[in-house]
Amino acid sequence: QSSMLSSIPAGGTWTSADASVVTVDPGGMVTGDHAGNATITYTISTGCQRMTAFTVNTMPATITGMAPVCEGFSIPLSNATAGGTWQSDATGIATVSSTGTLTGIDDGNANITYTSALGCTATAIATVNALPAAITGVASVCQGLTTDLDNATAGGTWSSSADAIASVDAAGIVTGVTAGTAGISYVMGTGCYAVVTATV
Repeated sequence: QSSMLSSIPAGGTWTSADASVVTVDPGGMVTGDHAGNATITYTISTGCQRMTAFTVNTMPATITGMAPVCEGFSIPLSNATAGGTWQSDATGIATVSSTGTLTGIDDGNANITYTSALGCTATAIATVNALPAAITGVASVCQGLTTDLDNATAGGTWSSSADAIASVDAAGIVTGVTAGTAGISYVMGTGCYAVVTATV
């Protein structure tokens, strides 16, 4: 991260006492390279100088646990640097709790930032995927008969949580096998899904 310094009169020269910690360009832009302290000096043509101590703080660790999340679902994020705070720049898309729980609100992307106690930040992009439409059709069927389920969102696949009770084919046709209940899911390539309980 960088910070801009300035001094009067203009036209002087900027130098760093320890370029391994912090560097400074001719315009006074200071860039922290490693955690530590270094003195920045501004020298004018007469040889007179002004000095300032500059501290470079340690960056927080990388945000871990980030993965695409479906609308209405949550995943835990973490950071190995303790004592920081979490923030989302688009809470209409994704929120993040004080403990790092990320919740998808709407389809899109949001920047999630973890700020350490020293004020340094780590950022990761959260992707929220849309849920498919609700499953429609009659979700009850007699043993040995079929019922047709449908979903208005194209491109998904059908599956049953209990094929021994109710099976479902690629077109969403559910066949009752034996008495009981089974979850019939319509899953998108993103992993987001709609589910209905089928009663046989």
